[in-house]
Amino acid sequence: MRGAQLAKARLGGCTFNEVNLRSANLWQADLQGVDFSGAILEGANLWGANLSRAKLWGAFLDGATLKQANLTEADLWNASLNDADIFRAVLRGASLPRANLQDAKLMGADLQNADLKRADLGRVDLQKANLRGANLAGANLQGADLSGADLRETKLFAVNLERAILDRACVLEVEGLTEAQLASTRSHKDAGLPPALRNLS
Repeated sequence: MRGAQLAKARLGGCTFNEVNLRSANLWQADLQGVDFSGAILEGANLWGANLSRAKLWGAFLDGATLKQANLTEADLWNASLNDADIFRAVLRGASLPRANLQDAKLMGADLQNADLKRADLGRVDLQKANLRGANLAGANLQGADLSGADLRETKLFAVNLERAILDRACVLEVEGLTEAQLASTRSHKDAGLPPALRNLS
């Protein structure tokens, strides 16, 4: 099914385990509850698709377009989303433990209450993203841009924040943040450092 043309298709509840859908066009498709475990979706167009409660265990979504997609409560455990475009997508309550999101674009994405434990978010663009209540314990955020992000009530235990940008981020009631983590960020000595963090330095 490589390169399949499935724009606006209604595929809710279907199973595509380990199916090759590389470069497929799934623009605005209804994919609620679809099982994509181990599927190859590299370079696929999922712009505006409804993937709520979809199962994407170990799926390959490198370079995929997921702009404004609905991934509410989707399960992306150990999925690969390197360099994926996830601009303004909704991932509320999504499960992403150990997911690889290096260099992904998540500007303005809604990740409220998402599970990102041990996820690799190296160099990810999370500007103005909503991460309120998200669990980032053990995640890698090295070089990530969190400018203007909402980090209220997030769990940051053992998170790698080396050279991360936290300018104008909202960090009220953050859990697990240490002085050592703060000192490793690019914002540590910058004027743009949020006051709540500046007080920890």
